[in-house]
Amino acid sequence: GLVGRECAFDVMEAQGSLMGKMFGFLMSAPGSEGRASMRAGLREALGVVDAHLSSMSECGGLWCGEGLSEEDTVIAPFLSCLCTAVNLYGGLDVCAYYPSIWRYLCRIRAVSSSFVYVLGEKYEASVQEGFDSNPKFADKFTVPAVTLVVGGSMVDECLQPACTFSMSSRWLMLEAGIDFKVVMIDMINKPKWFVEETAGTTPAAKIDGEWICDSAE
Repeated sequence: GLVGRECAFDVMEAQGSLMGKMFGFLMSAPGSEGRASMRAGLREALGVVDAHLSSMSECGGLWCGEGLSEEDTVIAPFLSCLCTAVNLYGGLDVCAYYPSIWRYLCRIRAVSSSFVYVLGEKYEASVQEGFDSNPKFADKFTVPAVTLVVGGSMVDECLQPACTFSMSSRWLMLEAGIDFKVVMIDMINKPKWFVEETAGTTPAAKIDGEWICDSAE
């Protein structure tokens, strides 16, 4: 059952702030000063959420501490959608910048089978289809030109980064300010498309339709 308790950070306030900044960032023109400003605003808001979740890490790691709460049922699906959308269309790798948000979503998946069921195995594709088919957003969002595939492994039923070469490439691209979409794959159970299209090793970057499969490049 859900735990009822007061939280230090109002979940509706957090969601409202993030939602406005997410759409402001995604709908701004790529390369513009406005987009840079919107990106900074979104990152600041995400930093506030990340700091809150970090403060909860020693008392259960969920939004209000230990035990799944009503607040978690509100914010967790939204954070999943936000992370997916800004990665898909904005090249903003939320989970690399904000580890407490990443750990929070992993904890939610671990404690709630219903959450995993609601998201489904093709959540990213569903989010993309939802935005692309909506007349308000169709043709307004820009997909990054670079896709970086990084290696991971399953830990406590959650896919976690596990390839040091992938981590170094991801870190380098973040430091260089390159917008890129991240795709993490399970190196034990590699997707069929990855095996067929690449050399089968990570990291692998797709740039202008061409795969680069050597981190030294």
